[in-house]
Amino acid sequence: MAALHDVEMIPKLIEHLKDHDDDLVEHAHRALVAITGNDVGATHRQWSSWWEKNRARHRIEWLIDGLGHTDEKVRRHAGEELQRATQQYYGYHPGSPKRDRDLVAKRYRQWWDREGQRRFA
Repeated sequence: MAALHDVEMIPKLIEHLKDHDDDLVEHAHRALVAITGNDVGATHRQWSSWWEKNRARHRIEWLIDGLGHTDEKVRRHAGEELQRATQQYYGYHPGSPKRDRDLVAKRYRQWWDREGQRRFA
Protein backbone atom coordinates (compact mmCIF):
# COMPACT_ATOMS: atom_id res chain seq x y z
CA MET A 1 0.00 0.00 0.00
CA ALA A 2 2.77 2.41 0.90
CA ALA A 3 4.65 1.75 -2.33
CA LEU A 4 1.50 2.57 -4.29
CA HIS A 5 0.93 5.79 -2.31
CA ASP A 6 -2.74 4.86 -2.13
CA VAL A 7 -4.32 7.76 -0.27
CA GLU A 8 -7.64 5.90 -0.12
CA MET A 9 -6.02 3.35 2.22
CA ILE A 10 -5.24 5.94 4.90
CA PRO A 11 -8.43 5.38 6.98
CA LYS A 12 -7.82 1.61 6.97
CA LEU A 13 -4.18 2.10 7.97
CA ILE A 14 -5.25 4.40 10.80
CA GLU A 15 -7.64 1.70 12.04
CA HIS A 16 -4.76 -0.80 12.06
CA LEU A 17 -2.98 1.41 14.60
CA LYS A 18 -5.50 0.14 17.18
CA ASP A 19 -4.52 -3.49 16.59
CA HIS A 20 -2.91 -5.57 19.33
CA ASP A 21 -0.34 -6.95 16.87
CA ASP A 22 2.73 -4.70 17.28
CA ASP A 23 4.09 -5.72 13.87
CA LEU A 24 0.87 -4.71 12.14
CA VAL A 25 0.87 -1.39 14.00
CA GLU A 26 4.48 -0.76 12.98
CA HIS A 27 3.76 -1.56 9.32
CA ALA A 28 0.65 0.63 9.29
CA HIS A 29 2.59 3.49 10.86
CA ARG A 30 5.41 3.19 8.30
CA ALA A 31 2.88 3.09 5.47
CA LEU A 32 1.19 6.25 6.77
CA VAL A 33 4.53 8.05 6.92
CA ALA A 34 5.41 6.86 3.40
CA ILE A 35 2.10 7.96 1.91
CA THR A 36 1.78 11.29 3.69
CA GLY A 37 5.38 12.42 4.05
CA ASN A 38 4.59 13.24 7.69
CA ASP A 39 4.83 11.49 11.03
CA VAL A 40 2.53 12.43 13.86
CA GLY A 41 3.28 9.37 15.98
CA ALA A 42 2.08 5.80 16.03
CA THR A 43 -1.31 6.11 17.70
CA HIS A 44 -4.78 5.96 16.28
CA ARG A 45 -5.74 9.19 18.03
CA GLN A 46 -2.83 11.18 16.56
CA TRP A 47 -3.40 10.00 12.99
CA SER A 48 -7.18 10.34 13.22
CA SER A 49 -6.72 13.96 14.23
CA TRP A 50 -4.21 14.52 11.40
CA TRP A 51 -6.59 12.90 8.89
CA GLU A 52 -9.53 15.05 9.99
CA LYS A 53 -7.47 18.19 9.36
CA ASN A 54 -5.81 17.06 6.13
CA ARG A 55 -8.04 14.67 4.20
CA ALA A 56 -9.43 17.42 1.97
CA ARG A 57 -5.91 18.50 0.98
CA HIS A 58 -3.89 16.96 -1.83
CA ARG A 59 -0.99 14.60 -1.11
CA ILE A 60 1.39 17.12 -2.69
CA GLU A 61 0.41 19.60 0.02
CA TRP A 62 1.14 17.00 2.69
CA LEU A 63 4.58 16.40 1.19
CA ILE A 64 5.29 20.13 1.18
CA ASP A 65 4.38 20.21 4.87
CA GLY A 66 6.73 17.27 5.43
CA LEU A 67 9.69 19.38 4.29
CA GLY A 68 9.50 21.15 7.65
CA HIS A 69 9.18 18.07 9.85
CA THR A 70 11.46 17.85 12.91
CA ASP A 71 12.82 14.43 11.86
CA GLU A 72 15.40 14.59 9.07
CA LYS A 73 14.41 11.13 7.77
CA VAL A 74 10.83 12.27 7.33
CA ARG A 75 12.03 15.46 5.63
CA ARG A 76 14.26 13.45 3.30
CA HIS A 77 11.39 11.16 2.31
CA ALA A 78 9.01 14.09 1.79
CA GLY A 79 11.58 15.91 -0.36
CA GLU A 80 12.31 12.88 -2.51
CA GLU A 81 8.63 12.07 -2.96
CA LEU A 82 7.79 15.67 -3.75
CA GLN A 83 10.48 15.91 -6.41
CA ARG A 84 9.46 12.54 -7.91
CA ALA A 85 5.76 13.35 -7.96
CA THR A 86 6.02 16.93 -9.22
CA GLN A 87 9.17 16.79 -11.35
CA GLN A 88 10.08 20.10 -9.69
CA TYR A 89 13.33 20.70 -7.83
CA TYR A 90 14.22 23.80 -5.86
CA GLY A 91 17.47 22.72 -4.23
CA TYR A 92 15.92 21.10 -1.17
CA HIS A 93 18.24 19.28 1.21
CA PRO A 94 16.78 17.80 4.41
CA GLY A 95 19.89 18.68 6.44
CA SER A 96 19.87 22.35 5.47
CA PRO A 97 19.13 25.00 8.09
CA LYS A 98 15.44 25.52 8.81
CA ARG A 99 15.46 28.92 7.13
CA ASP A 100 16.68 27.38 3.85
CA ARG A 101 14.18 24.52 4.06
CA ASP A 102 11.38 27.01 4.69
CA LEU A 103 12.35 28.97 1.57
CA VAL A 104 12.18 25.84 -0.57
CA ALA A 105 8.82 24.89 0.96
CA LYS A 106 7.59 28.39 0.10
CA ARG A 107 8.70 27.91 -3.52
CA TYR A 108 6.84 24.60 -3.70
CA ARG A 109 3.71 26.25 -2.28
CA GLN A 110 3.96 29.02 -4.86
CA TRP A 111 4.38 26.43 -7.61
CA TRP A 112 1.37 24.52 -6.21
CA ASP A 113 -0.77 27.67 -6.23
CA ARG A 114 0.34 28.75 -9.72
CA GLU A 115 0.26 25.48 -11.63
CA GLY A 116 0.43 22.36 -9.50
CA GLN A 117 -3.23 22.36 -8.46
CA ARG A 118 -4.35 22.49 -12.09
CA ARG A 119 -1.95 19.73 -13.04
CA PHE A 120 -2.89 17.36 -10.21
CA ALA A 121 -6.56 18.16 -9.67
